[in-house]
Amino acid sequence: MRTKQEVIDFLESKVGGGVKCIGNSSLDSQCVTLIKSLMEFLGVPSPYKARGHAKTAISAYLNEGIADPATGFISVFSNKDMGSGFGHIWCNAGEGDGIYYESNGVKALTVTKGKTYSFDSVCNFDKYIRDGEPTDNSMMEIKKTEFTRLIDEANAKDTKISELTNDLEGEKSKTDEVRKELNTFMETLASKLTVITDKAEIIGAVERLLSQESEMTQKLVQAEKAYISLESDKKDEIGQLKKEISELRTTNERQSKMIEKLEDRIDNIEEPTPTKTFLEIIRDLFKRS
Repeated sequence: MRTKQEVIDFLESKVGGGVKCIGNSSLDSQCVTLIKSLMEFLGVPSPYKARGHAKTAISAYLNEGIADPATGFISVFSNKDMGSGFGHIWCNAGEGDGIYYESNGVKALTVTKGKTYSFDSVCNFDKYIRDGEPTDNSMMEIKKTEFTRLIDEANAKDTKISELTNDLEGEKSKTDEVRKELNTFMETLASKLTVITDKAEIIGAVERLLSQESEMTQKLVQAEKAYISLESDKKDEIGQLKKEISELRTTNERQSKMIEKLEDRIDNIEEPTPTKTFLEIIRDLFKRS
């Protein structure tokens, strides 16, 4: 469970950036993914479970009993007529009017705040909120959890790049095999022409070998086209993955520095600087005079 301030701090930290959808990158930074991310932060069960489009998500939350009807401190709204038929979903955090947050709304694939719309469904996640104020320890744990998740994502991307590289090597190997077969055919053709003396046999042999050459050439062309196409696709995907890994590592470094600052803050709180006694203060005053 989280405190009210922790919920607001979490949503504020998302403003201006995108939101990753764990297990389904096609939903990265979509409106419903901000809600999934919030649910994960609150500790709602199975936050990234598929629950339909934005227009049906709130019904699913209520049917599963993971949310309560009506508005609350942390409310979620949806409008089934928005989003090109898929609906749109957004949230609000705070007392009274609070602050509205959405992803892929006024700015494509980006979390923004301050905008709301008419809605036809609403629920709240207040059951996952506790009273009290956030502590430095709790905030540090939040950052450490996020840091660990980002490292896992970066490692997964590295593994994917290795798999793609192996696929490319496999296609190259297939192309090399076709080239070897073609070379063998040409060598066979040359040897046949030096051995056969009968004109009819020569013509028949050449025709058969030319037919085989045509088939081999077609195989080679098909293999090269498949390789070139795959190599192009894989290079694009590898480039994108490398870019994402770089971004994740940059975020990791920022999170790591933030964790160090929080730990230093905790050390300062746990080891307060001893204060002077009243007598020592009087002595200092006399020394100065």
